Amino acid sequence: MRSTGVSLSEYVTLMNLSEAEDQEMRLTELALAAGLSLSRISRLVEDMRVRGLVTKRRAAADTRGFIATLTPAGLERLRDAYPTNLASARRRVLDHVAPRAVSGSGQVLAAIAEGMDDDSDDI
Repeated sequence: MRSTGVSLSEYVTLMNLSEAEDQEMRLTELALAAGLSLSRISRLVEDMRVRGLVTKRRAAADTRGFIATLTPAGLERLRDAYPTNLASARRRVLDHVAPRAVSGSGQVLAAIAEGMDDDSDDI
């Protein structure tokens, strides 16, 4: 991922913002989605803000919180990094699985993902 100019944590952060409503998230939600601590996501978002990939503002409803928003430059960086990320995932995961096992694995993972979506309120 380094060749794309974004770290894996930055890529995950950009991806989560790109999929969020209005391409923005509270930092607490973003930290949870990215699997990072609140202090780590705060530092990461600040660094990305300086580089023009996101904006950061205080939440209107709760002035203690902050909201990160994806910028057009951040979306472009994410799109540029996507092929490298996909190739890395294939190299690290799929290249180690027999081709005939891939389709069966896909069905199993889809069922797991569907079950996780159904249980998301239980967390």
